[in-house]
Amino acid sequence: MNPRLRLWHTAVVAMVVIVGFATVQTAQAVDEKRPSPNAAAPGEVQTLRKAYALLAVADHDYDGHRAMAMGAIDVACRLMGSDVRSEGVGHEQQGESDTQLKQAKALLETVRGSAAVAKNERAQRHVDRAIDELKVALGIK
Repeated sequence: MNPRLRLWHTAVVAMVVIVGFATVQTAQAVDEKRPSPNAAAPGEVQTLRKAYALLAVADHDYDGHRAMAMGAIDVACRLMGSDVRSEGVGHEQQGESDTQLKQAKALLETVRGSAAVAKNERAQRHVDRAIDELKVALGIK
């Protein structure tokens, strides 16, 4: 490689690294100044976590709707300041799995009506999507 081109390439890479580092540091500083979005809604977040855990252990035989509901709950939780992706393990028999989906749907319907979720319009849309996915999943036999 031409020495000038190599020098130019090294300078560009160094700038990208510096700008990337500065961007990450700025984003972390901004996040530290924000109030925790779930500070006013720990009960709602716990309810979403319970619904996610129920779905995580359920059988996978729902044409992808169980997984899409889990994804919607995950996004809703992240919008409210929590992470649920590590919840639940295992797989149940179909009858027990249907019961778990019904329980998760009931939990989601409860949290959907709460003031904390109503204040977070984006989270509410994801809770609604999860409820809709579970309705479809429960219709699959």
